Amino acid sequence: MKKYLEYTSEKSSKFWKIEVDEKTHIISYGKIGTNGQTNTKEFTTVEAAIKEGEKLVKAKLKKGYLILNQEEDSQKKWFERLNHKIFTIYKAAILKYPIKEYKYIQLNWTGQGFALGLSPNPRDGYHEYIDNGDWHNEDETSLESVYRQLENIPYEKYDEEDDCEYEVDFEREEWPKDSSDCFELECFLINVGLGLTYIRLEKDKEVKKYLDKIEVIKIISSDRVLGSFTYNSPDKDTQKNVVQDLLKNDKERELILDLWGKEAKKTGLKFLKHFQREVTKIKDIPAITLKEAHEQASDLRDRYRNEDVIEVLQPVLERVLNNSETKNPELIEKCCNIMGEASIDNRNGCKESIYWFQKGIEFVPNGRCAISLMSLYELDIDDDIALVAFCENHLQRINLEDNVNHTFECYRHLGRGYLSLNNKEKAVSTYQIILDFLTRMNKTSLIEYAAKDLRKIEDWFDEYKIAIEILTWFKIPEIEVD
Repeated sequence: MKKYLEYTSEKSSKFWKIEVDEKTHIISYGKIGTNGQTNTKEFTTVEAAIKEGEKLVKAKLKKGYLILNQEEDSQKKWFERLNHKIFTIYKAAILKYPIKEYKYIQLNWTGQGFALGLSPNPRDGYHEYIDNGDWHNEDETSLESVYRQLENIPYEKYDEEDDCEYEVDFEREEWPKDSSDCFELECFLINVGLGLTYIRLEKDKEVKKYLDKIEVIKIISSDRVLGSFTYNSPDKDTQKNVVQDLLKNDKERELILDLWGKEAKKTGLKFLKHFQREVTKIKDIPAITLKEAHEQASDLRDRYRNEDVIEVLQPVLERVLNNSETKNPELIEKCCNIMGEASIDNRNGCKESIYWFQKGIEFVPNGRCAISLMSLYELDIDDDIALVAFCENHLQRINLEDNVNHTFECYRHLGRGYLSLNNKEKAVSTYQIILDFLTRMNKTSLIEYAAKDLRKIEDWFDEYKIAIEILTWFKIPEIEVD
């Protein structure tokens, strides 16, 4: 008789193994990944040894241990072991909440850890990281790590000639061929694992009472929503080989293969439909005001939950913009700024962000949206020509003395744009305007700030020489005393 069991929780990850060799028990136990400790015990008969061994195994199962086949290759245990860990973590996290009529749940893997959202408000969008205890991200979620171990591909190699270590790229002949393939497959499988975990949680006696009234279910892994897997899809035979390597449960293999393609069918379609509840439920929820949406979105933004910001704020803001009734320009501009900040995505040139910032400027020209747009051009898009064009046009549209700080920021960004374009004449002229304007407005603190900003330019940048020349005369003017 041989049995190998594992127990995983928020703060523990351990194994227990028993081998009954005739009249002898050989028991090993300890933290997973270590050799642990080994004890032996003798019995008077073989029957007594077996009976006591079975009793010990049952006792461990009651404590939450899971029987595993130790002889299986580690890569075949990856999905099952991951799901067992996920279930344990989420069950423990949910049971910490007070019992309420919850209508929203989110199970989310971010690459940094697992997160849970649970709220009576189906529009909430809230989630927070779970304290995962001794969870090891790389060892327990990374498919690249699994394949590296399988094929003996190290992360680093020592070069004797250069006397240093260098990174070893992950490359295989078969799919997944590289780190990107592994990551996308990993996100897909974790999403399926999160979905299976939710279905299992629904049936759990202790957790069921928390989930009876759930209307909105979100399953997300590294910003990928649960659904069919279409990324760089290999042929069917390769898909079967991958699934064979990573899963041992036939029903789960069938589910993965059915979800792997442009359109899920059979078990995959049934699986996805289990989570599609929000369409018929949410439309009866009373609409919130723009002020309420702004407050919720501000809180979400402060917690870097940009997708949730957009989901909460965009429909309310668009409804107000399309309404012919009297509008609150200051509130709309603030909302547009939040939308612009939440929509930043360099992959599409930040088009959504530019749209929202420009929309906000229509309502309040010298508000935060204009400053955010200038920062976007300079820092996120790195488009100095667009920055200069916007600043030149914007300075002609505003009253320079209405908001001195705003005017200063516009000129400062314009000057930095000219410096980056190595347009010495325009840069010098702009900083002279800044100095004259701030002197007239008696804003010595802003003059100091602008000089400090110039001094930050590193000496390996082309604009450094121009900045140094400007700094020779860009100073707080001396006040003559009679």
